[in-house]
Amino acid sequence: MSLHTGHPASHVPRGALRVACAVVVLTLVASGVVVGAPANSAQPALGIDSTAPALTTDWCPPPYPVPYTSVYYAINFTETGLPTGTIWGLQILNSSWNFQIDVYSDNGTICLPNGTDYYSGFTFGNQTYQGTNNEGTLTIQGANFSVPMSFVPTFPLVFNETGGPPGGAWSVTLDGFTHSSQNTTVSFLRPNGTAYSYVVMPPPGYVSSPPSGNVSVAGKGSTSNLQFSVDTTDPRYLLDFNESGLPPNTSWSVSIETWTNVSENRSIGFSLPNGSGYPFEVTSPIGYVASPSSGQLGISGAGITQPVSFRSDLPPPVFPLWFNETGLPGSVPWGVTAVNGSDGQNLTPSHVANTSVEYDVVAGVRGNYTLQVPSGYRADRTSGSFAMPTPGAPTTVWIAFSAVPFPPPPPVIVSFTATPDSVRVGNSFEITTEVSGAGGGPLEFSYSGLPPPCASQNVSALACVPEQVGAFHIEVTVTDAQGESSGAHVTVTVTPSSTGGTSSNHGVLGSGLATEDGYLLAGLGVAIALVFAIAWWRRRRPPAATVES
Repeated sequence: MSLHTGHPASHVPRGALRVACAVVVLTLVASGVVVGAPANSAQPALGIDSTAPALTTDWCPPPYPVPYTSVYYAINFTETGLPTGTIWGLQILNSSWNFQIDVYSDNGTICLPNGTDYYSGFTFGNQTYQGTNNEGTLTIQGANFSVPMSFVPTFPLVFNETGGPPGGAWSVTLDGFTHSSQNTTVSFLRPNGTAYSYVVMPPPGYVSSPPSGNVSVAGKGSTSNLQFSVDTTDPRYLLDFNESGLPPNTSWSVSIETWTNVSENRSIGFSLPNGSGYPFEVTSPIGYVASPSSGQLGISGAGITQPVSFRSDLPPPVFPLWFNETGLPGSVPWGVTAVNGSDGQNLTPSHVANTSVEYDVVAGVRGNYTLQVPSGYRADRTSGSFAMPTPGAPTTVWIAFSAVPFPPPPPVIVSFTATPDSVRVGNSFEITTEVSGAGGGPLEFSYSGLPPPCASQNVSALACVPEQVGAFHIEVTVTDAQGESSGAHVTVTVTPSSTGGTSSNHGVLGSGLATEDGYLLAGLGVAIALVFAIAWWRRRRPPAATVES
């Protein structure tokens, strides 16, 4: 079983042991080995098995493999030299998905895609081992392969000093590696061997006895005692380089003129006499850049501390942002446009399939997306926003598509008739509406232009008894449940009743007056004529004779 720190990327081997690891060891030195390269590569491949099939998700189930591509290969790390049951670790660093640590109690296999990876092996516990091929560079080029890891036990070489100033910085360079201290002890771990040469750099103004020498390892550690005393003839001062930004136990080095000191600690020191200028150069571990990386320093009667900061020069890790759809047939194209919210730039898809679109996005990035919905379908959303989590993790946006049903046909008025289309006042007529294509649910009927006192009703056949003479243009509007409508019209003529007029007339004379009123006026005319005749007769009669008495 494996312990994963950071981004998971390993298959869990049988017989492995889970171990709680509190310290992430990051010791990476490029060895230039190309693993899995083709036969005509400039460097030979190690353990290539080009006939083995590429792995699938059946072998590396989710959340493996990483970095979430469809093709990846088995890299088998085989260790030798470790006692049975010894816990050892394998660290992988990749520019696109950060790093991982896998812990094993036997051999281990991980799943990785094509690309370049850095690896480092280490052990846990009181007994420490180092190897001849336990760190370097892997180039994966389309094949499974194996990497041998050869471990040998290491033993402590301890240097104890007396006589130095309290808190004074001093160092020992053993076989090209420098360890510094501000207490009384400096120690190294080395495998069996003879004639490990060392050089002591005492605190400024002090000398060491002995100043240098050789130590041997023969199946156990050793302790060398050093005596510091004040230097009265050749005063020296400490030029101390202090780093920040590197993971613990990461090797780095500083060169001054012909001296090069290497350290896995925060500090690298040089004991130097007064001088107007010492040129220096800082060598960075793989994946880092030093600032400053070079320069010149002078010493004038006092020690100098030069800070060195490291930053990663690897691109930030990216994680998949998936847009997955459901509901579309495989032959129906769709699309999505994702925009980085910080700069407004469109992201470029890294993988497009029938049911998913994948983008590789840096952790912490926020943005927006817009869907291209195919014709004849609708989506549960047409746009939205996304936010990549920190620390990074895959993110999925699900889109649900559904087919849009065809709308029912609008209503069509086949006929609109009035029976009869000419009617006398007080008689009844009927208008009838015949409709086809009523697939949109119930229909509504509305009529206008009806002769008084008729009123519109929501019916397809309407009876009407007019009481007003005239030509009436009647219109009908038919509307379905979808709001679609059609219209038609017909003209109905209303004539007077059979007695000759509207309900207020009772017959008409030639003069246009009513019959009964005509008789009355005729009689009145005869009376007036008789009055005038009598008056005229009286005026024409001779006056009567006057009889006097």
